[in-house]
Amino acid sequence: GFGGSSSSIANADLRGLDGCDAVLAVLDGRDPGTLFEIGYATKSCIPVVVFSENALPGDLTMFEGSGCTIAGDLSTAVYQAVWAAMR
Repeated sequence: GFGGSSSSIANADLRGLDGCDAVLAVLDGRDPGTLFEIGYATKSCIPVVVFSENALPGDLTMFEGSGCTIAGDLSTAVYQAVWAAMR
């Protein structure tokens, strides 16, 4: 693991998110941490770019509906995340 208690890890993660200009989320499964981070960033008005190559129909509904940018290839996702951070 990463070491430290669950609360110290979560608090460090949230502080990191609070300092972000944009989030690039790699959605390669249903990792609860990544899903939480996307929701937290969205609620905090931090732009989110979701990189997803193998989404099933309906998997991206909440991300699309909440204003996340969706990218199906890594180079596009990185470009869009950098662009979002510069706004």
